[in-house]
Amino acid sequence: MKEIPDFDKIIKIRTKFDNLLTEFTQEKEKNEKEKKLVEDKHKKAMKILEKKMIEEIQQLKSEHENEIKNLKEYFQQLIDEKIKEIKTKEKQKIGVSTSEIKKLGNIGVNFVQIKNKWSSIESKCCSNECINTEKPVGTCIEGNGFANLVDEENIKYIIGEGKVKTW
Repeated sequence: MKEIPDFDKIIKIRTKFDNLLTEFTQEKEKNEKEKKLVEDKHKKAMKILEKKMIEEIQQLKSEHENEIKNLKEYFQQLIDEKIKEIKTKEKQKIGVSTSEIKKLGNIGVNFVQIKNKWSSIESKCCSNECINTEKPVGTCIEGNGFANLVDEENIKYIIGEGKVKTW
């Protein structure tokens, strides 16, 4: 036969079970609270870390912008100095050129008119040499064009009727 358990024992066991269950629930709640606290601390730490990183990035960005600005100013200064130097050299060159032009302008230039003198007729009017140095005036038998030496300074060009125009 079966033994009938003692109610006192059952009640003690039941009470012990309820106590353990309560203790388990409390531990579970405590663990959840601690977990939440740890998560909250982690989130806060992440936010602080993120904020510090953003600040450092902003600081680096600001420093780089300042460096870029300083470099731009430096290069602009170099460019301005070079332009000033070039302008100074150009002014000096212009001054030297102007003084040379003035010197050349002050030099008296005298032009002497020299009249052309024709002493000979080199080309032949034809094979007969109708017009030559000894006889500079006349017409060609074959009708070619030629130059008549009018005087020592003037030449009169006459176009002939022949096929050959040597002048």
